[in-house]
Amino acid sequence: MDCGTPGESITVASSLGAELQAQLLAEHLEAHYSEMERGKYLDGELFTRHGRENCSHHLEGNNAITVIATHDADAIWDALCTLGYVGNRWGIKSHFLVNPYFGYSRSDKEQSSERPFRELTRGIDMMAHLTIPNHNLTGAVFVDLHNSNLRNHAQCPTKNVKTTTLAVREIISLITRLGLSESDFSLLAPDKGSSDRVSQIADGVSAEIEAPVSMVWTDKHRIDGETVRITDAFWPFRKFHGKNYQLTPKQRKRLKLLIGCDDLISTGGSFIEAFSYVMKKSAMNTLENGVFMATHLLPEGDCTRELQEKARARIIDFFQKADLNGLLIGGNTYPGTPEVGEHEREGYRLRIFDVIPLIVEELKKPLSGALRKEGHSFTEKPSA
Repeated sequence: MDCGTPGESITVASSLGAELQAQLLAEHLEAHYSEMERGKYLDGELFTRHGRENCSHHLEGNNAITVIATHDADAIWDALCTLGYVGNRWGIKSHFLVNPYFGYSRSDKEQSSERPFRELTRGIDMMAHLTIPNHNLTGAVFVDLHNSNLRNHAQCPTKNVKTTTLAVREIISLITRLGLSESDFSLLAPDKGSSDRVSQIADGVSAEIEAPVSMVWTDKHRIDGETVRITDAFWPFRKFHGKNYQLTPKQRKRLKLLIGCDDLISTGGSFIEAFSYVMKKSAMNTLENGVFMATHLLPEGDCTRELQEKARARIIDFFQKADLNGLLIGGNTYPGTPEVGEHEREGYRLRIFDVIPLIVEELKKPLSGALRKEGHSFTEKPSA
């Protein structure tokens, strides 16, 4: 990979919890991965620095990439320490932040009249703190942010990588393996907010198979952080070769595969309620396979033990009661997620796809010198 003028190279560092993603990124970029050392001074102050075998001279004259995790409080603190350490090393050419899973960006938890949108507020604060000028960031890369408007609060250029192409690839592989035609499967958006994303995925699949692909979205109302209620389901008309397309009620009853798509799965409640409602309302008596697809699979990574056990139990119980062959598909973004490939779980199968190549593609232009020559051209402006 061309990284600019002769002699320039790339050093990748990681905060706590992001070591695997950082190593994978370094491999794709053929870059140096620098181990970080953490500890306490005698007065109890925490520190983060390069280990003795990976001393800071690796950063002199180099492009630095800091891969961070923000899934819990310890990871966030370490991310801030690591960004500050790397960003203030002498002689670095550029400094990029890569955060595959941005935590604390959900606005649907702990809402009340006293503290509305508490989680969104925490996401805004997090974005502002991670990208403070003191970190000397050239740009920041995120993957499928739950709320893309958070980028408006960043203090450096940002890019939100979308995994639509990977979702399309996974769906094509699945329907090919099952030998299904366009009338045998449909895509499901668990709420109105995810319907645009699912529509884009449906368009991508439709272009690949040269046939119309149907979708359904549900009207979801959140009761609290873990409970949702579905009140209706809508099957929008889809455009194909200038004509409107929609599954008839009889075709809906005969579906063999339903694929739910969203950006993340935490407790699994939204998927389960949406699937249950659509299956009952459309009287799907031939449905054999159910797929929950999301970029960030929290129950499959280093989330709290309580969340992991509760989410997996709910998902397993749903697939068993619905008598479906269950499959979870997601990316390797959340800390602790299993390696890329197929995995067997009790009650369902798991498939992990690789988002690192998409991140690499976004980093290539600025690393090759375009950003340093043209200024902050790293990002399009976030939507208001």
